[in-house]
Amino acid sequence: FVMSGADEDAVVLDQRYRDLASMVGLPEDVLKALSDSLADAPDDMASTVAGICEWMFSWMDAHPGHLFRMIKPSTFENLFGKTYGDLASDEEKARYAVPKLKATLRQWMDGAPLKEFQQTISPNGASAEFSPDARKFVIRMIPDLAHVMGLPSRMMQIFTPGGSDPNTVEGAGPLLLAHVCVRRGLRDAEMAAFSMSGGALPRRATHRAFEGVRPHVAAAESGETLENLKERVRAGREGPQTGNRGVLEYWPGSVRQPTFVTARHRERRAGAANDRFPPLAKATQLRRVRPRAAPGGSAQKYECYLGSSRPQVVQPLPLNVVN
Repeated sequence: FVMSGADEDAVVLDQRYRDLASMVGLPEDVLKALSDSLADAPDDMASTVAGICEWMFSWMDAHPGHLFRMIKPSTFENLFGKTYGDLASDEEKARYAVPKLKATLRQWMDGAPLKEFQQTISPNGASAEFSPDARKFVIRMIPDLAHVMGLPSRMMQIFTPGGSDPNTVEGAGPLLLAHVCVRRGLRDAEMAAFSMSGGALPRRATHRAFEGVRPHVAAAESGETLENLKERVRAGREGPQTGNRGVLEYWPGSVRQPTFVTARHRERRAGAANDRFPPLAKATQLRRVRPRAAPGGSAQKYECYLGSSRPQVVQPLPLNVVN
C-alpha cells in the first residue's frame, strides 16, 4: 500500500498534534479546534500581548466546552463560588466567568494591587483588606491562564517552518512572551524582556522599575525577532546608565551651585568653555546625595545618571562616589 502525498502530510500533521497534546497535556481535538481558529485570526492579532489575550478570551467565550477542558471546572467553582456553581450550562458559566477573568487578568498585568481585583472578582463578597478571592486567582487561576495563553506560541513552534528556533521568527516576540506576561503579571513583551534580564523583582516593583526605563526603549522595527526585542530593551535599560552617566560636583555649605557633566556631553563639548550642563535649579534636589562634610569646602563628586531629558533633574542619586 502506497500513500499519496496528501495522506503522508495528514499523517505527519496528526503526529504533530499528538506530540503537542502530549507536551501540553490537552486533548488533540481541542488543539485542532484552536489551530483552525488561529489560522483565521487577524494578521495583527499576535503583534501585542494584549491582542493575544483578547483573542484567546474571545475564543474561550465562543468555545465554552473547550474552555472547561483546558482549565479544570473546579478551579472556576473555587474562585467564583455558589453564584457560578448554580449556573446550569457551560455556555452560562462561560458568559459569567470569561468577562471576569479578562478584567482581572488585565488588572494583574497592569500592576494593580490585590485589593483592586478582589472587587472585580467578588464585588459583594469578602473584604478587600485580605483579598481572599484575588489570592485564589493568583495562586490557582494564573498558572492555568499562563498555560493557555502560551498555546499559540507552542503551535507556532511546532507547525511553523523555523518556529522551533524562536529567535528566527519575525514578529514573534509578543507571542513567545505572552505566557511570561500572564504568569508574572507584566503589561507587555518589553516589560517581560526587562524582567527576564533584571533579576527576580516582585511584580509591582518590576512595573515601577520598567516605567523609568520605558522612555529609553526604542520603538520596535518591522520584522523584529525575539532576540531583537531583547536587545532593544537591553539597550534602553543601559542607555540612562551609560550615555547619560556623569559626575555631579557639590560644594557643602557653599552658595556655589552644583553642576553635572555627562561623558557624552563632555565629548561633544571638548575644549569649549561651556562644557557643563546648566546648574541644578535647586540644591534641595540633591537631598538624596547626603554629601559628607568636606574640609575647606572642597567639592564632593558623585557619579550619577540623568533620569530625565531635563539636565536640571538628576535621579536616582548617588550610584557611587567618585574621588
